[in-house]
Amino acid sequence: MMRFTRRFLVAASFAALAAPAFAVDWAQTTKAAQQEGVVVVYATSSGDAFKPIFDLFRQRYGIRVDHVGGRGNEFPQRIRTEQIAGRYNGDVTINGEGSLLAHAKDGNLQPFGTIPNLNRLLPGVRPDPLSVPVFFAHWGVLINTRLVRPADEPKSWRDLLDPKWRGKIILDDPRVPSAGSGRFSSMRLNFGPQYELAMRAQKPLITMDTSARRRLLLGEFAIMIDGYKFWLDDQQRGGRLPLKLIIPKEGAISARFDAAVLKRAPHPHAAQLFINFLLSPEVQLLLASRGSGPATVGIVQKVPANVRRLFSAPRLKIPPYDPTNAGLRQAREVYGKL
Repeated sequence: MMRFTRRFLVAASFAALAAPAFAVDWAQTTKAAQQEGVVVVYATSSGDAFKPIFDLFRQRYGIRVDHVGGRGNEFPQRIRTEQIAGRYNGDVTINGEGSLLAHAKDGNLQPFGTIPNLNRLLPGVRPDPLSVPVFFAHWGVLINTRLVRPADEPKSWRDLLDPKWRGKIILDDPRVPSAGSGRFSSMRLNFGPQYELAMRAQKPLITMDTSARRRLLLGEFAIMIDGYKFWLDDQQRGGRLPLKLIIPKEGAISARFDAAVLKRAPHPHAAQLFINFLLSPEVQLLLASRGSGPATVGIVQKVPANVRRLFSAPRLKIPPYDPTNAGLRQAREVYGKL
């Protein structure tokens, strides 16, 4: 669990006082949520990853999920702007733990109320004052096997600094809150600041473009830092694409993703019910089967062997939440201003 400043904890306490009272009885909560009839979810996805979950929630409870998608770095400003303007449109946001801690610090969240499935969290995984852990995202090295010979496959994160990969690597932009900024901070923490200076010398493509995977497949680039989902989706279709996912010997990059109730949520009980649903065994298994590390017990044993192997791989140390955004400033110093 993260450490919190006195100012942050005081802000969380005031949020608790200002929030609507949640029904203690879960049956009452469920009934109130069904009367609200809809939950608006801001989630860092185009929707395909979460659509089965949204559909299952609607089938189970008769509550429609209105999904607002986008990249994780887009939501903080959007939520701040809406709330400053007095437009409280969203109910739940799902994003990296650091982003939600920033939202909590800024007063954009309210307490999530009673969540019965919190008792299913993995040992050592605890909720933050205003957000609930839902899954862990992991990143490894995705290669185009037509361009990377087996003998040349990177076995360490340091192998990406080999001159033969100059101009052949795709990186998510580390200068904005994103998977790229998580990678940048993780590399600095685990390998020192010189690592990113050496990576810059490799002249990688720095992008936020959603076409990056297509460019890898077309052979414009040989290597990309990517999550597990794209590779697993291809594996489930028979592994027809020239792709291989490699977890370097030091471990995968990882980050925790949380869910939280937005301040003055128009459908607070539906939000509460939805967050509890995210921690149910069936949803956790759905997430895990698509490459997201589960936050609850009893799931890893149920996924296919190739997925279980990924989850059992070592993980790099995770940088602590930094409210000063020093990592973003450091990335801009290394890779240039936006």
